[in-house]
Amino acid sequence: MLTFIRKLSDLTNAIAEKIALLLVVILTVLTTTGVLYRYILQKPLIWVYETSIVTFAWMIFIGVSIAFKRREHIRLNFLVNAVSAKASKCIKIMIELLTILFLLVVIKQGFQIVRDTWAQSYNTINLSIAWFYASFPVSATLMVIHLIESVIKLIGQKENMEI
Repeated sequence: MLTFIRKLSDLTNAIAEKIALLLVVILTVLTTTGVLYRYILQKPLIWVYETSIVTFAWMIFIGVSIAFKRREHIRLNFLVNAVSAKASKCIKIMIELLTILFLLVVIKQGFQIVRDTWAQSYNTINLSIAWFYASFPVSATLMVIHLIESVIKLIGQKENMEI
């Protein structure tokens, strides 16, 4: 089971990293182009702003899922470090499971928002607003995959090892 989850987590993260890099490049090109047209050519491109917002949302939320995989998100370890190794392991598992539960709510509600906003579109680009909101449940799904891998590792690890 761990092997499958680890491979799935690694694969989804590798894809997310490539998408995040592409989104950074796209956002850089959009922003540079927008500034050049607005301030040098004095002919602002009205579609750049909304396109940048959608690109930025996806970049941020994909980046958050990558941080979950790398375990680089902010953690407050004072409670975990103040208790025994066995209690620390239980607290870590409980926190991961509660986070998964929260993310499952985000996924469910996120897809509901996507359905509710599908008919709405941006003013300057022919794109549904739902694409902006879709970044939430998609990234939450990636985070759940990474957290499941983490919980399985925690359950199988010895108390004196760090994860």
